[in-house]
Amino acid sequence: MSERIILGNVYFPTKDHPKEQLQMLLNLRAMLGEFYENDCNLVIGGDFNICQDPLADKVGGINVPKNKVNSELELLKEDLNLIDVWRTLHPNSKTYTHRQMSKAGLVQTRIDFWLMSTFMLFDVDKCEIECGLRSDHSLVKLCFKLYDLQPRGRGFFKFNSSLLEDNKYVEMVKETIENFIHH
Repeated sequence: MSERIILGNVYFPTKDHPKEQLQMLLNLRAMLGEFYENDCNLVIGGDFNICQDPLADKVGGINVPKNKVNSELELLKEDLNLIDVWRTLHPNSKTYTHRQMSKAGLVQTRIDFWLMSTFMLFDVDKCEIECGLRSDHSLVKLCFKLYDLQPRGRGFFKFNSSLLEDNKYVEMVKETIENFIHH
């Protein structure tokens, strides 16, 4: 059995543009809602430019309380049943994905992350933050477990041609082919 996975990548405006961030979140929620209603698995990652929890995901600089953008991101996660994979697997870790020098010194935040459908967590092998090459951002690596659902048996496959005489089976195959062509 195969499952549909919608994989998305985002690059949000910076925190200096909260109206644009908010609008992008609203657009993203509307767009992804269609897939969620059709029972698709969602995996969305990238540079959100949003620090979800300043207490857990920021060090240095001025501590700014959560705002409308944070609230809207929480609503997106709630409505679409999404989790922040790295934070779920590393609830107490202080690791950051972005570094920037400011007047107050070095500021580090975790603004790059993967959001995915909650029930897919069992399929995750690991999620790690690693140094990025020539960038002020780190990589957030997400690895899935691969399952061999039907190991190959001995010999060659031979079709049981007597199934062609079974009308139910023939109809099921026709419907399956038709569904495959149209999806």
